[in-house]
Amino acid sequence: MNTNKDFQAQSILNGLLGLEEILARPLANKALDLSQNATTSAQREMLARLRKSLVQYAERLGDLVYIGFIGHFSAGKSSTINSLLRFGIRRVSGSWI
Repeated sequence: MNTNKDFQAQSILNGLLGLEEILARPLANKALDLSQNATTSAQREMLARLRKSLVQYAERLGDLVYIGFIGHFSAGKSSTINSLLRFGIRRVSGSWI
């Protein structure tokens, strides 16, 4: 696994954790109107999802597979990806199913 990428991911994760700590403070919550403003609430949720994804990435320890899809316009790339996601590709006992 690329140590430089791991360092970058860890640095971003640390920054997100710090930002979440700041957002949890009552003053920040009130200043950003997190409880009433749909836009800031959605952005805060997006940060939480990003943090969760980075934590999952860090826990996988390089056990990631990258797949690229290329093709002409309307060739079915998105349909293929959506089908795979609905099918639920997952790793079982060292094999991808």
